[in-house]
Amino acid sequence: MKKILTLLCTVLLTLGCSDPKEKEIIEAQKDFDMIKTSKSYINSQIPYDNVLYSSFINKKNKNLDEADKVYKSEISKAKNTPYYNNLKHIGFKFIMENGLTEKGTNSQKEFYLYEQIELKRNFPNFSNFYSLLISCKEFKNKSELIEISNQFYIKNKNEIDRVIFGEKENKKSKLNDLTQQQKLFIRYINSYSE
Repeated sequence: MKKILTLLCTVLLTLGCSDPKEKEIIEAQKDFDMIKTSKSYINSQIPYDNVLYSSFINKKNKNLDEADKVYKSEISKAKNTPYYNNLKHIGFKFIMENGLTEKGTNSQKEFYLYEQIELKRNFPNFSNFYSLLISCKEFKNKSELIEISNQFYIKNKNEIDRVIFGEKENKKSKLNDLTQQQKLFIRYINSYSE
């Protein structure tokens, strides 16, 4: 009886004391910061009032051009902040959710492709990056796409090897995800003819 009462109290406290919106924000933040070392983790958290961040969290649907303007405006404002890279990760996901691969112009696609290439690591966006890269086949030739893909793969593999994830399973999972995305991309790109 005592165990049941303790369990019931724990469940009620957990459910009663947590704001679902706050939980969603915290979970989204965790997705975009795989490296959790005390001071660097705290400094790299994006302020909740950042327009790009709040648009992403609140799922404010915009058309692609509006999302593009928000991204470019907020990224330029955050240039010298500790959360700059995390904002780029969230911003890229936001842009992809607003239809970059389907509705984006070639110049928009190329801009975001190089935004991601310039990052030191892209842990949260492997799938989005390769989707964008596939959509670039309209204006980049096969050898360029494969070269970009290989550079992206090597850069991120080296970062996965270098970064301490805490648990071996996390590291292995991230490496498997990257390798799978790379293999799928190469298989797809080799199946299409120029």
